[in-house]
Amino acid sequence: MVIGIVLKVWVQNQYGKFMKKLLLILTCLTMQASAACTKQKPNSLQIPSTVSQSFTKSNQATYEETVADIAKKRQRLKAEYLSVSSQGEKAHVLAQTQELLVDAVGTKLAPFWYGTVWDFNGTSQEPGKGSIACGYFVSTLLLHAGLEVQRVSMAQQASELIIKSLVSEKYIKRYSNRSLRDFVDSIKEWGPGLYIVGLDFHVGFIVYNKQGVYFVHSTYVHPQMVLNEKAIDSVVLQSSKYRVLGKLSEDDSLLIKWLMEKAIVTRKS
Repeated sequence: MVIGIVLKVWVQNQYGKFMKKLLLILTCLTMQASAACTKQKPNSLQIPSTVSQSFTKSNQATYEETVADIAKKRQRLKAEYLSVSSQGEKAHVLAQTQELLVDAVGTKLAPFWYGTVWDFNGTSQEPGKGSIACGYFVSTLLLHAGLEVQRVSMAQQASELIIKSLVSEKYIKRYSNRSLRDFVDSIKEWGPGLYIVGLDFHVGFIVYNKQGVYFVHSTYVHPQMVLNEKAIDSVVLQSSKYRVLGKLSEDDSLLIKWLMEKAIVTRKS
């Protein structure tokens, strides 16, 4: 019995030493990770070499000039849409509108924001300045692209409500406990365009073009900033058990609202 008591005390002592060492290792790793995030400058993110140059910011125009150029192109399409009468002609204009929306958000505006710091309470309206949360990143880019969204109200809603505020049910798909590979394959089957994806605790854009399928978002995981990454490689997409996908560029009603500058009311239920 004495031997049993001694053995029990020895085991407890060894377990205590092990837990202290483990706690020390975890503390060091946490401190190193924190230091790495602190040293990361807001605009120092390097665009991966696998990303097409069409995703990188142009040095030929400022953000304000880019926003203005998108507005001019949209106004030209609006005038053309109003000038035609046949369904075929209107469909042709909407096809051009679709291309402009994908290009405006995914290629022209988003790159200016790469490297802008993420923060849960971030509400910046200027790329590279301050910080921005994931919902505000989505609503701000849509607003700057010319969609008459309620920036603050939309940003504060659950991701599925953001999507439902923009597109009809016909253009929404939901995925529960599906592998990331299945999810990305489903996007490829649906076709190129601009999407919004809602996750368990996150929201961002999916851009699918000739370069591939990319996730453009203000990420809450390291490096905690706005970035553009291959969807199939995204830790955030991988970790979410529930995904809801809305295809913005395929909903004609949304495209017409964009052209006609009609208000988009945020759904709260």
